[in-house]
Amino acid sequence: MIKNTRPIVEGGVEQPRPKIGSSGVPTPEVKDMVRRINEIFRVIVNGGGLKGVEMDKRILRFCVERYREDLGLFEKKRGYEADPHKEAAFVIKWISKLKPIQLFQTDQSTTYSKLYANEILAFYCGMNILDVDMPLIPLKYLMHFLRNLHDYPVVAETLASEMYLLQQCAKGNWAEECRNK
Repeated sequence: MIKNTRPIVEGGVEQPRPKIGSSGVPTPEVKDMVRRINEIFRVIVNGGGLKGVEMDKRILRFCVERYREDLGLFEKKRGYEADPHKEAAFVIKWISKLKPIQLFQTDQSTTYSKLYANEILAFYCGMNILDVDMPLIPLKYLMHFLRNLHDYPVVAETLASEMYLLQQCAKGNWAEECRNK
């Protein structure tokens, strides 16, 4: 796994990054997911929350490839197909871990949304997979979630349970299930 996303420099000469995957060419599924995440990023940027940032397409593609590989290993190990909550959790894990959104060095202003830009994108992508409307998420919960995502390691399997509970609460199903028991 590439931990440093900056160019590799050896002896003062920039070296090419290693190819990702066996051929270095993204599959149609990877291309489609990269396109969808870019659309979500554009919606967030056009909403006015993020100025002075841009998406590093190479890192984003790497995030998607790691997500697909990690989820595939999970499915193989467990012997069953991942549900949408696990998919959302693995997407959130890899976007928040590899951080494809980069700040412009010329922009010196630091805002909460810039500091947590990758976590915001990760959360939006997860909610998109679960088809949860963002206005249904309480702001206090969102701020707590983003801080935890930014400051602590993410375990996708554990995060999947939180995604399930969040989806149930946002859709209003949780209270109904409790009343029926």
